[in-house]
Amino acid sequence: MHREIRIEEIKKIVEDLVKERLPDAGNPHVTVTEDVHFYDDEPILRVRVVYDPPGNAYRLKGGSTYGFTRRLCDALAEIDVPTFPITSFVSSKDIEGEAA
Repeated sequence: MHREIRIEEIKKIVEDLVKERLPDAGNPHVTVTEDVHFYDDEPILRVRVVYDPPGNAYRLKGGSTYGFTRRLCDALAEIDVPTFPITSFVSSKDIEGEAA
């Protein structure tokens, strides 16, 4: 039997993984929400990481997010959460641009 999904626990796991794997992400803001996949109605986790790129950059270094979702799946499996995460990374500068 799987554990109940605890969003705050998952959010902490994502934050720790971002700090470990993406040191250029600054102080990221992470949101995690439960959802259902539009195609097959399977439960998913929507994970959004808003990061602060260094200096005038808008992006993280190329390839830095490679393997992130796989590592997140492994971490979720360790706490008995089988729900697949859909991850997105957005620069805080892009968010500011949307608001303008």
